[in-house]
Amino acid sequence: MNDFVHLHVHSEYSLLDGYASTRAIAQRAADIGMDSIALTDHGVMYGAVEFYESAKKAGIKPIIGVEAYMAAGAHNERSGDYFHLLLLAKNEVGYRNLVKLTTRAHLHGMYRKPRIDRALLAQHSEGLVVTSSCLAGEVNQQLTQQQKKKAREDCPVVQGCV
Repeated sequence: MNDFVHLHVHSEYSLLDGYASTRAIAQRAADIGMDSIALTDHGVMYGAVEFYESAKKAGIKPIIGVEAYMAAGAHNERSGDYFHLLLLAKNEVGYRNLVKLTTRAHLHGMYRKPRIDRALLAQHSEGLVVTSSCLAGEVNQQLTQQQKKKAREDCPVVQGCV
């Protein structure tokens, strides 16, 4: 068992940010002896099923996730402000909640990006692990601006998420 797992991986479905196919990601992880790897494309889960099947075939544990776009306000407001937030499914309930969140983001939260908000995340948080994401994440943005207190207060972690 490896002590390290890549939890923030983009595929060809992350427009202008990923290149590798979901099959290639799974196979490369297996080739270098990893026992699990995540797929977390930007705002979409288009490759989730293909990735899951490829990882299982390669003998590694697939972790399904998404790098969500978190609206600064309500997801259906016409505001361009958003942050990145990495969401990972712990189980089937988490996977189903990821599907619900990405679907709602595309149907009701689309303003430049398919966005969710804190209320949607709270409603569909069961079975999810939430991380602070990349430098475009809300907490990380506040920390780079030396706003440690605000980062702690505004942390997007909700009940039911780690």
